[in-house]
Amino acid sequence: MEYDIKVIKRGCPICGGDVKGNDLIGYYCKRCNLIFPRSAIVFNNKIKGKIKSKKTKGVNFGFVGNMKTKVLHVRDCYILKKMKDKNKVYFSSMNDALKLGYRKGRCFK
Repeated sequence: MEYDIKVIKRGCPICGGDVKGNDLIGYYCKRCNLIFPRSAIVFNNKIKGKIKSKKTKGVNFGFVGNMKTKVLHVRDCYILKKMKDKNKVYFSSMNDALKLGYRKGRCFK
């Protein structure tokens, strides 16, 4: 399965770096090593012609954190259904989340 990937210059809400992704798999910031939902991305209207597209295969992320509570959940945790999309942050490994100060949720017990 292939997705249309967009590159958005200065779109990261944390560091202001470039992000790549789409609405389906999220937008990835290389500097922060985080994935954000579309609602968190900063679309700078002053920059013209900076959005590029390319095809890539889908990426699978096993952990989802809550930006507000700093709690980490597994991908199939029931709590994610209640969590707002704007608070979701996606991680490919648990160590990445723990380094950023996230703690394990109830689903890890």
